[in-house]
Amino acid sequence: MKREYIINKETISLISEFDNFGKENTRAIEGKNMFLVNKSPEKIINDTLNYLGSSLEGAIIGSKSILGNIYRVPISISAKQGITWFPCNSCKPKESIWLAHSHIENLEKLNSIETIVHMSHGHSLKISMRKKQIEDRMGRAALLQTKLVERSTKKMLFLYEKGSGIKLYKRKGEINFSVNDKEKVD
Repeated sequence: MKREYIINKETISLISEFDNFGKENTRAIEGKNMFLVNKSPEKIINDTLNYLGSSLEGAIIGSKSILGNIYRVPISISAKQGITWFPCNSCKPKESIWLAHSHIENLEKLNSIETIVHMSHGHSLKISMRKKQIEDRMGRAALLQTKLVERSTKKMLFLYEKGSGIKLYKRKGEINFSVNDKEKVD
């Protein structure tokens, strides 16, 4: 079992798993590998975001400011790398499932309340959620990723009038700068 784990582009899913003492761990799928991590999925996500200079709380606030105050909001781990995740918690208590949007290949309706999520590398996961619910969450994750990429790549246009800015100067022997409306400073 791993003690530490940082989400990367190859991470596919994080799923709660409880030991015999009721402690929550995470079954992580990365590429073709599966392993246990001695932390909850939310702790792994928060640690990853902390490593990248953010937090889970900050990511949720940011997502809600972009998408609105929706339930089970997706989060961006890294918009630049295209790493957007969303929660797929089922009706079962204490079950946490997080999926990487970019690794979902297909959804298969099993019955009215269960769906099989087919993911990269041939992995699949049966989730106690309607197919439509998962599709909605995938759509929100895609929208979040698109909006973040647009915002980060959009050219910013700044218009200013020459000479309209603040002019700062420092006289010989002075420590601080002063504000001056004159063009020429000694």
